Amino acid sequence: MEITFIRHASTDLNGRGFIATKLDYDINASGIEQCKNNIFKENNFDAVYCSPYKRTQETAKLVYPYKEPIITPLITQRDLGILNEKKKWEYDIDYLKEVRKYLINPENAETLVDLKKRIDMFFNLVKENQTDNDKVLVVSHNGIMRIIKKYYMHANDEIETKNLGGFTYILKRWKMKNVVITGGADGIGYECAKIFSGNNYKVFVLDKKINDIIKINNEIKYFKCDVSKEQEVVNVAKFISNEVNQIDVIINCAGIQIDKPFSQYSQEKWQEIMNTNYFGTCNTIHSFINNMVSGSTILNLISVHSFKPRINKYAYDSSKSALEILTKELGLEFANKNITVNALSFGAVETNMNKIWKNNISLKKMARDKVPLKIIFKPNQIAQFAYDIVENFSKYTTGSTFIIDGGRSLV
Repeated sequence: MEITFIRHASTDLNGRGFIATKLDYDINASGIEQCKNNIFKENNFDAVYCSPYKRTQETAKLVYPYKEPIITPLITQRDLGILNEKKKWEYDIDYLKEVRKYLINPENAETLVDLKKRIDMFFNLVKENQTDNDKVLVVSHNGIMRIIKKYYMHANDEIETKNLGGFTYILKRWKMKNVVITGGADGIGYECAKIFSGNNYKVFVLDKKINDIIKINNEIKYFKCDVSKEQEVVNVAKFISNEVNQIDVIINCAGIQIDKPFSQYSQEKWQEIMNTNYFGTCNTIHSFINNMVSGSTILNLISVHSFKPRINKYAYDSSKSALEILTKELGLEFANKNITVNALSFGAVETNMNKIWKNNISLKKMARDKVPLKIIFKPNQIAQFAYDIVENFSKYTTGSTFIIDGGRSLV
């Protein structure tokens, strides 16, 4: 199905400096002229969709007068919460850039996951109403079009779509995939669950801290499971296998660490960390591998310290080092089944493992200063890297370690 997206014609809101607004303006004289100069001469669209805003409805009727538009709130602009009706010059430009890239979510604003879910619902609506050979015109807003360009077409979203500017997207009917994520109750695993859920994945989260979780949505299945205990993972795998035919992706995020001199490490602590970080991954892969088919992939989250030595985190770093060689060897074993196994190695991240930074800014600064690019990652950034590896690279490589550390491994 071929879908042509165009942005509404200009209104008196353009140029007034609003970050975002819920104000419902008509298109202005300039917008009417834009429509007249861009009218579709031929009746070659099978349907027209637009948002409930006047500017999109008026644009749709002027540029394509042959069909009455179907109005849906699923393609309205992003609700930016407390930033609605605010002017750009009221806020720091770097803050607004972070908001635009979804690295910061203002109070009461729609998240990236919310928006992508809306867009998925819109595409499902179109698929229900139209046939695969139909041509569809959609009149929408710049924010919605940016997300479609970046996350559905993998194109540059930094260039703003001008009034009546647009692009064409080929919508295919896709099958929902299934992903198992360990350690998904918080941190990177939690953010992975959000991103995969927002991209047409059915998500199964395994974590022993499930009781404390703030659930992302009702479509994600949560299982209270200590991955260090083999039988618990086996039981969950049996339950999931009764619900879905196959597992397409495993993301192994579960991990714990302690920070102590070597002389203060007890065998019990060593075993606890190795059981969770290393054997927990082994248990998960072992329990689900028979449910994986050709084209499936496994991603193990490790650390730049799997190969870069430091002090006081011996068990954690040893477990990640063990995972790195396991990744390579399983990559070899599963290659004949066309199941790939890769690892994501990263540097410092603002997770609960580094919660001491919240009360000690100097420690955070010391960590940042060790990184050539002066980057400390947020959990959602690592989750996005994981998603990108799974979606764009996993089919082309196995046994690989993707190092994204701001240059930390270089010094």
